[in-house]
Amino acid sequence: MVFANPARSDLRQVKVDGCLNIAGIKCDFLVISATDVEHFVELKGADVRHAAAQLEATIGVASTAAKHSPKHSFIISTRCPLLTPEIQNLKARFKKHFNSSLIIKNIVCEFLIV
Repeated sequence: MVFANPARSDLRQVKVDGCLNIAGIKCDFLVISATDVEHFVELKGADVRHAAAQLEATIGVASTAAKHSPKHSFIISTRCPLLTPEIQNLKARFKKHFNSSLIIKNIVCEFLIV
């Protein structure tokens, strides 16, 4: 996962799994932009459903406004075995419940922070 930051704005990176005291499942990283947009990242093998559950659990606990502030969620997997309708349902769920985009990529993902 690469965050492109051409404006060189300040970013805060938190290693959620190991640094935040969150019980239960959680995602790997949280990156917060200078404009307080949250970016939740889960690096996963192939279990995209479990990765989504980890993101949901972390957003529910670590987000400043889980349902209201805009945010982005990423699942970076080695392969994505889910069928397209399942992925579309996950994306709709994240938008509806967390006001978050859900981006699922295999191995390489670059995202522009503005």
